[in-house]
This record gives sequence, C-alpha cells and structure tokens, in this order.
Amino acid sequence: MAVVHFVRVTPGEPPGSVEDKVGRLFDAAGLGEPIEAGDLVAVKVHIGEKGNKTHVPARYVRPVVERVRERGGKPFLTDTNTLYRGMRSDAVDHMTLAEEHGFSLREAGAPFVVADGLLGHDEMEVEIGGEFYERVAVAGVLADVQAIIAISHLTGHPLTGFGGTLKNLGMGFSSRKGKLAQHSKMPPRVDREKCRGCGTCAR
Repeated sequence: MAVVHFVRVTPGEPPGSVEDKVGRLFDAAGLGEPIEAGDLVAVKVHIGEKGNKTHVPARYVRPVVERVRERGGKPFLTDTNTLYRGMRSDAVDHMTLAEEHGFSLREAGAPFVVADGLLGHDEMEVEIGGEFYERVAVAGVLADVQAIIAISHLTGHPLTGFGGTLKNLGMGFSSRKGKLAQHSKMPPRVDREKCRGCGTCAR
C-alpha cells in the first residue's frame, strides 16, 4: 500500500509558505533517493493554455527542481504537444507559452523541453502487451531520462470523471500517434434528430 502525504494549504498564505511545504513533501516521500549524479530527470508538468490558471504554478515546481539539482541530477521541465489547435500544438508556441507562464530556467529553475519534438512526431514505440494495446507510441525524450517526477493537478474529465497523475503521464507522455490511438475509440457521431446536414462541423 502506498503512503500518501498531505499538507494543509490555505488561501492567503505568506509568500514562500506553499513552496516550503512542497519541498517538505518531496523530502517526506523520498523522491530524491533514486536520483544519482548526472541523471537526466524529467519533471512532468502541465503549463496550461493561454489565460488558463488551473494548473500547478511554476513557483511550486521550483522546490522540486532545486532538490533534484542538490542530488546531482539534471532536471528539466517537460510536456508533449496537444492534438487540438492552440498554443501547445507545436513546440515553438508551446515553449513560448511555457516562458509566459513561468516554466523557465529563470522562474522555475530548469529549462522547458517539449518531449515529443516540434510537431509531436519525435517518438518511440514501447511494447506493453496490454489488454487494449500491444504497443504504445510515447515521447522520444523518455528514451534518455533516468527518472521522471510528475507534478499533477486534478481536473474534471467527461469520460473518466477526473484526471490526475495517470492522465498526466498516460496521455501527457504520448506522442501525437499515441494520443490519436487513445482517442480512436471515440469517433464523432451524428445525432440524426438534431443534425441539419449543413456540414459546418466537418469544416
């Protein structure tokens, strides 16, 4: 059975208080123990879309980055590009938005690297022998890291109820091909009673 650590966070806490608690959680969970000098450590984050505030702020990521570095690791922040259009669908816009939201060397203490390349095609296939998939396509950066630390937030999800760390890693480390495969069982359908056949949705 896994041990789950909690800290109380209240609105209006003084600057640095939450960051200190994040550091204490890292230490209590022993997250630094597997990290050795020179290890490349992917700190998996979600930077949020433009104007979106429902993600873990970059200032709370910094204590994790600092502790990885204290262990001799080489931390970098990372995420993959999205399937849908927006500022996270290609690496250029994605990295620009990461900088705007503070996920940068200056503010979070580590650079932001897009895990699946410029357009989501930098990938590798991993054999898993699962119930639904024999092989999955994941971000190419995973071939070169020695450790991953996931920093996740809970969010509502129309099919699973909510998403957290499993979604952050499962979908968040899939390449474009991997994301398409995960969504392939949910093709769009037409409600013939409501559809007028105008074709707007197809355009």
